[in-house]
Amino acid sequence: MIWKSISARWFDAFINRIINEGLAAMETDTYAAKGKPPVVTVPASTKKVDYVKANYDYAVQLIDNLNTTITELNALLAEQNTNLALLNRIQARLSAAVRILRQLILKLLRLITPLPKPTPKLPSQSGLGAINNLIPLMDTVITADATGNQAAINAALASFEPAHTNATSILQSLTGSSYTDLYSLSEDVMDYKSSLVAQSNNAITRRGNPFSSDGTSSLYGWWNSLPGWCGC
Repeated sequence: MIWKSISARWFDAFINRIINEGLAAMETDTYAAKGKPPVVTVPASTKKVDYVKANYDYAVQLIDNLNTTITELNALLAEQNTNLALLNRIQARLSAAVRILRQLILKLLRLITPLPKPTPKLPSQSGLGAINNLIPLMDTVITADATGNQAAINAALASFEPAHTNATSILQSLTGSSYTDLYSLSEDVMDYKSSLVAQSNNAITRRGNPFSSDGTSSLYGWWNSLPGWCGC
């Protein structure tokens, strides 16, 4: 019984000593301030590479739209030149009977005003080449980024950025756009193409049916009706 009492007291004293010495150590310990967390910055080249990746599909779409736009532009030029040639023939024939046809000329001027002018803008071959060259340059940037070689990335961006600026300037001149990103420029090229299609359709409507003799409702109507009106 005495042994048990001594053992209990010894054990309690042992535990109390551990607690007291542990607390004392904690009270005398010092903790150094760790400071603010590090600031992570994204390199400028990474942002530029991200732009190339995000706009790659838009560049492909833009070039596709531009190629079909050029087709529509050429079609519009052809339609307008055909109309102008026919108009010149009408005016030449009318000049032989100006006095008789004065009132008819006034009606004709109302029909053809404003005169169709084949003045839509067309990119030069060098301009088209600069735009088409965006895709291989963007491919180079993406390939360099995949390697993780910063020197290769910087070199690829150094070639892409001035080409992108040049192509943007050409497209802005063509469409009247104020945008610089490839997505918006592609949309503006599509709008420009649509306006060319509408102008071509209007030119065809104004010209009318080559066999029409419906008077003053179309250019062909004028042309085919003139002999009966003035005997010319």
